[in-house]
Amino acid sequence: MATGDISDTLLLSLGATQSKDKAISNKLLGGSKNIEINSVFAEAIYTPTDRFTLIANIRNDDNSIFGSATTYRLASSYFVNDTTNLRAAIATGYRAPAADELFGQYPESFFVGNPDLLAEESTSYEIGFDTEIGSTSSFSATVFKTDITNQVQYFFDNTLFVGYLKNLAKTETNGVELSFNTQLSESTSLSANWMKLSTLDSDAN
Repeated sequence: MATGDISDTLLLSLGATQSKDKAISNKLLGGSKNIEINSVFAEAIYTPTDRFTLIANIRNDDNSIFGSATTYRLASSYFVNDTTNLRAAIATGYRAPAADELFGQYPESFFVGNPDLLAEESTSYEIGFDTEIGSTSSFSATVFKTDITNQVQYFFDNTLFVGYLKNLAKTETNGVELSFNTQLSESTSLSANWMKLSTLDSDAN
């Protein structure tokens, strides 16, 4: 990965990765199947003032089975004062099934892969704030939503006594997360977290 300052307010990073995944099964031609993923990505961090930051990411993954997909993330934060930060983000996601999810054959674990699986695609949104309470405590709150198409889900067939994977056509998750931290002494701290989730999904394909 290469990183460089374009100006006093703009930092740019570029990178590339390559990964390989392999499934072994006597049901595959030649006894195995390889998946190669070549990825390139870029990140820009723009800080025009001490209080405002904008971060943009873009990534392209080229999968030897599922083809090419481009995803992005845009996030911002703004300090309204010295103790309170407002933040928001939107992002897309893409996850192609792994080789074992597609072609794995593990009868001893009661699992068989599904070569008809589709890649997961998602869009997520979040907004929240972080604030300091005095000199020893902090509180944060986040509201978020994630929409997923073709989410990969595990199922178990009680008749055939085997586990397998299927895509869910649409999944929507909404949530709220609250967090509180305080330093009681030099050696003791207290943290509390609360989250509420609501998930809706359609019938599996």
